[in-house]
Amino acid sequence: MKKRGAIGLILTFAVLIVFVVVMFKGFFGNGLLSKAAEAGENLADTQLAEWNDNSGKDIPKVDEKVENFYNNLVAVLESKGTGPCIVKYEPLADFKDNEISMIRTKEGIFVSLENKDGQLARTKTIKHTETEKKEPCVVKGNEEVYFYDLYLKPRSATVCLEQDKSKCPKEYQITEISLKEDESIIIGEEDFDLEDQGLLFKATDGNVCFIPTKDGDLSCDADEGILDDDCLEDLEKQLNKGTSKLKYC
Repeated sequence: MKKRGAIGLILTFAVLIVFVVVMFKGFFGNGLLSKAAEAGENLADTQLAEWNDNSGKDIPKVDEKVENFYNNLVAVLESKGTGPCIVKYEPLADFKDNEISMIRTKEGIFVSLENKDGQLARTKTIKHTETEKKEPCVVKGNEEVYFYDLYLKPRSATVCLEQDKSKCPKEYQITEISLKEDESIIIGEEDFDLEDQGLLFKATDGNVCFIPTKDGDLSCDADEGILDDDCLEDLEKQLNKGTSKLKYC
């Protein structure tokens, strides 16, 4: 069974467990609902753990450049330390019909590489630590607007950089992510541009997030909750000059 279909089946089964319990919780009590939700989540985590364990199995082949990109991306996502700061990565020009997916699990981020034959070729679970969150995330929507207002907007407020970071609104959304084409990102089921100049945002809790973009008009804005691609060009220039509110991690 292909990975995407298998995950969908597991999550559907988990949702059905919760639905049934909601229907019958009047008979069995509210405590059963939380137990069922946990059971559904544990079911998904168990299957993902099995996919992580490739011992004794033939490892499917994958293009060398794609595999190198996958390994480098995993290293960036599991890098230690907290932000706010910018992490640099090297985008992949040609995925050659391979796909990299990132989904949220109880333990952290399950990162998988599916080869052109639809085989689950590489897997890795990046686990939370005591001080750092590990969840698949993007800077998008209201969080994108906040990111723009805080770090990119001229004369923007810096109160969250100067005071207790734990009181700052989040600059990202947690979501399922897929990469299978150059300068493109799938967030949930929706495609977005990813002309990000190879820049990722590391948040105050340690999460490393992608920054989807939209075509701009030679100016920087966050209209419709998506950053203008010119913002990332400007940010990279400012980072290299040392004039940005953000710094490289």
